[in-house]
Amino acid sequence: MSTDRHAPSFQGKLSYYLDALGATYAVMAKASGLSVSTLSRYRNGERVPAPEGDHLKSLAHGIAALGAGQGFAWTEEGVYYSLAETLNEGLLVPYKTYAANLRALLSHLSVKSVTLARALAYDPSHVSRILSGTRRPSELAEFTSEVAGYFAGRAESEPDFRATLEDFLSFSSETGTAAYKDGVIAYLCTHQSSEDENAVGTLLFRLANFDLVDFTRSLRFDDVHLPASVPHFRSIKAYSGAKGMSEGEMDFLKLTLLSRSQEDVIAYSDMPMTLHTDSSFHKQWMLAMAMLLKKGIRFRVLHDLNRPLSEILLGIESYVPLYMTGLVSAYYLPSAEKSVFLHHFRVSGAAALEGSAPAGRIENGRLYLYKSGEELARCHRIGMDLLSRARPVMEMYRADRKAEFRAYFKASYQRAASRRMVGDSLPLTTMSEETLDGILSRLALPAAEAEEIRLFHREGRRLMDATLAKSRLEWIVLPWKAESDSTQEAPALPLAYLFPAADYYYTAKEYARHLEETRAYAREHPNLSLSFDRAPAFRNLSYTVTEDGEVLISKGKSPTVHFVIRHPVIVNAFRHYIPPLIDE
Repeated sequence: MSTDRHAPSFQGKLSYYLDALGATYAVMAKASGLSVSTLSRYRNGERVPAPEGDHLKSLAHGIAALGAGQGFAWTEEGVYYSLAETLNEGLLVPYKTYAANLRALLSHLSVKSVTLARALAYDPSHVSRILSGTRRPSELAEFTSEVAGYFAGRAESEPDFRATLEDFLSFSSETGTAAYKDGVIAYLCTHQSSEDENAVGTLLFRLANFDLVDFTRSLRFDDVHLPASVPHFRSIKAYSGAKGMSEGEMDFLKLTLLSRSQEDVIAYSDMPMTLHTDSSFHKQWMLAMAMLLKKGIRFRVLHDLNRPLSEILLGIESYVPLYMTGLVSAYYLPSAEKSVFLHHFRVSGAAALEGSAPAGRIENGRLYLYKSGEELARCHRIGMDLLSRARPVMEMYRADRKAEFRAYFKASYQRAASRRMVGDSLPLTTMSEETLDGILSRLALPAAEAEEIRLFHREGRRLMDATLAKSRLEWIVLPWKAESDSTQEAPALPLAYLFPAADYYYTAKEYARHLEETRAYAREHPNLSLSFDRAPAFRNLSYTVTEDGEVLISKGKSPTVHFVIRHPVIVNAFRHYIPPLIDE
């Protein structure tokens, strides 16, 4: 990769075309269909288009069209490749893979993005955008060289850092600064990362947009009726292959639904997520689960977490609607290991379904359904044994566990642990009592509800002050740019921790005052890093990651619910997740 500061850049090439045409931003905007602000940012070097994106194609079309009117022999294809060649800059992988590689490098070497930004004299928010893959440095070669120089310099001066870097780059022996730098450049620009960048984001998006009322309405939950027929067999029935296993799954649910038993269902499977490929099966399965939950039977799912991260989060995501009902609990077996055989296990008060298949050969698998006798009793014993050794994947707090959540919240902030919080609202704890009293007076809430909010605010402020005295807190907020006093545009007060019965909104003046108080609070507390970025792309959702291994995901409404996750693989994924940025 070239690191010549005078090599042609996208900014320079665009300036050449605009100067040659004598075109203003307005003229080019009309010819290309791009906005004036986008063109301005391109020319100023604040951002560049994706090498194969629509913006680059539109820009090439506009330049060629204007050039033709002035007698320039520029073809649209020629302009496109002229601009595109400035964007590749030695990359042998897609830019999103480059960004993923950079995130992996920072993660493995325990380097925070803000630390890298300060070392390179970059704005931290700009580095955050680069890491997310939504911004590309105007001079990628120069940026990559500076990043590699930072890591190489630390490797030279810090023995522990050098050993970790050598292990990460698979260096066989100690080498010099130049070799470290070349190794980092090669990793960033050529490594084919296998990271599934969408896994965490997809889960957050599903949580943020899930509405329990709409879900139950779409299933006609209140009108669900039990199936009219039940599978007939003596005591054992066998099912072979993927299609047979899907049939066995449905027969198990039917037997469970039509029995008088109210015992919990215990379920475990390390079969691949693609076992049931028929779309009609998923609809039938979800309807059967709705009926099971309507009957009041709890479903205890032992997730197999010895999978790729994308499959782990896909499995959790598929159960999101069911988790929201409060009748489904998630667990994992900490000692589970992969083997040459995969297993599928279900047991309820009325039936059991178990079987196996060779890994990668589901068509050779077989399940057995039991509805009575010693085999059913044996499966009951297996289920209870599995459950006794399982740990919760997540702890879920709904309004009916409000007191328990308050106790968790208090205990969490009493731990000396740094944390990173990402959300769409300002922290209630940074609001002054005077501002809060004014808002509560305007809302005219019942006295008991208003007092509960005041008590939570005072307790939260004490906890926050104590936390910041011993730990660091990074808080990333999606700001509201108030253009009117409409409550439809304003964010709701951050009261999710209180499970409010309704949303209460700021006025523009109230939000502006709270914003200023939040900035002032940050100035008074050096351990608080406050960022008003457009990074959190999820409304109605916030999440907190602690350095001692915990994730709290808080959903504001429909319904209000809080998830606490402690499994190390999932926590690590959230720790290094860079939210998608909202492009202005």
